[in-house]
Amino acid sequence: MTKLIVDPPDLDGVRRVQFSCDRLNHNTTRVIDADWESLVGQSIQLDLRSIEFVEPFGLVYLYTFLNHLHDLGVVSISVRTEGNLMWYLGRMDFMNSFADEEWIDFEPDLAELQMERTDRTDRLLEFRTFAVANDDEVWEVAQQMAMIVRSQIPEASELGEQIHLSLVEVISNIEVHSAVHGGVCVVQTIGDEVYMAFGDLGVGVPDKIRRLEPGMNDCECIEHALEPGIVKPG
Repeated sequence: MTKLIVDPPDLDGVRRVQFSCDRLNHNTTRVIDADWESLVGQSIQLDLRSIEFVEPFGLVYLYTFLNHLHDLGVVSISVRTEGNLMWYLGRMDFMNSFADEEWIDFEPDLAELQMERTDRTDRLLEFRTFAVANDDEVWEVAQQMAMIVRSQIPEASELGEQIHLSLVEVISNIEVHSAVHGGVCVVQTIGDEVYMAFGDLGVGVPDKIRRLEPGMNDCECIEHALEPGIVKPG
């Protein structure tokens, strides 16, 4: 279990918040122990300088986490980064998804980083948001992801159409099950391996499952949703 460590307010009334782990992935973000109510109405600095490694799933989590804090009632968020994470977020253009938001800023300003011009063809990094209600955009996102898979894994070329249609289904399901009309995806390649993660800001699996099975925690809800024959709540 990862804890969200919240410091007392500093002289300016800003509370420093940090994760108790040094990486963000599907394991460390599975259960976050936090006193969320204590953050309502606060200005915070999310200090990510202790984070040494982020997987695509972790980046999707970070995007949804920041939006969750804002929806919770956090007044303003300053995201503090350095080192490898700073460059990773910069190369991903992570800050662009918050370009029109006044409640968040990044220290240092990731948009001002001077990226090194080196050959990174074997390590593609891409982060983007998309509109699920736009069929053309869904098709384009899925096609782009499928092309990346085929370029990195030649033996998957024969499955190009199936991969594309599978991704269209994954993306389209966001609107069907989440009650929102947009999503976010991350793709990263390392050598001949491709890592993908998709997410949204919708109600989530736990919320829907608890309508049928009250009292379950998040992990139990997700495990229950994966059981064969589970009836999906409307």
